Amino acid sequence: MRMYTLRMLIKEFEVEESSVLKMDCEGCEYEAVLNADPGDFAVFSQVIIEYHNGYREIKKHLETAGFSTEIKPIRSAAIPIEGQGYWWQEGSLPSALFNDLLSALRSSL
Repeated sequence: MRMYTLRMLIKEFEVEESSVLKMDCEGCEYEAVLNADPGDFAVFSQVIIEYHNGYREIKKHLETAGFSTEIKPIRSAAIPIEGQGYWWQEGSLPSALFNDLLSALRSSL
């Protein structure tokens, strides 16, 4: 199985400036984000990450890369916010649009 770093993906797929990074990789988000150089995120105007086991280290790394962060729960289950949710760069996606997308996601579960 071929493994990719964020930098490799950006280079191989010629990711353009102001792109959106959406990450849903069932637990490997920690390795992918924490092992990426903060400068690797510069090509992205928005980062959305589904996390599973806490967000503090990912949040700190993204803030080091220059992002402001906000935590949004993905469902109303009795799971603490530290254990589930999405992130995105504040201001790059209107809150009403995000809430519409979140509602659509919840209704599909």
